[in-house]
Amino acid sequence: MQEQVNGGGWSTIQSSSATSKAISGKGNGSYGYRVQACNVGGCGPWSAGKTVAVSKPPAMPATVTAPSYIHGTSYYVTWTAATTATSYNVQRTNLDQGVTTIVATTSTTSALMPSPTGMNLLQYAVQACNAAGCSAFRSASNTTQTDPPGPIR
Repeated sequence: MQEQVNGGGWSTIQSSSATSKAISGKGNGSYGYRVQACNVGGCGPWSAGKTVAVSKPPAMPATVTAPSYIHGTSYYVTWTAATTATSYNVQRTNLDQGVTTIVATTSTTSALMPSPTGMNLLQYAVQACNAAGCSAFRSASNTTQTDPPGPIR
């Protein structure tokens, strides 16, 4: 049995009388496979190749950063890019109210959060996504304390 990775050359991955082979642990990419029957008289032609596309969800972003304290202004939550990610979901948990919601979906590595409307203790988390699915959420290492702007005088 031979394998071809991402359209490259063919390499032998099995040379035995077995009629099957378990293959696992492959990363994202395109894998071609072909077989050839042999006996004491020699070997026949290679079979037509079959191609398998492997696409896995991305890993979580390595870091998520949110400000520690906000007073009446909009602010950014940022994170590191995850390999193969095409979009990110930003989740916010209001720890005072116990409510968790997705507050942004973006293809960039930051999201602008609106000015706070009250005093809240917030926890942000981000997950990376692609066509194969989404990673688990990575939380910021801190919480964000928000205070609304003071009254106009």
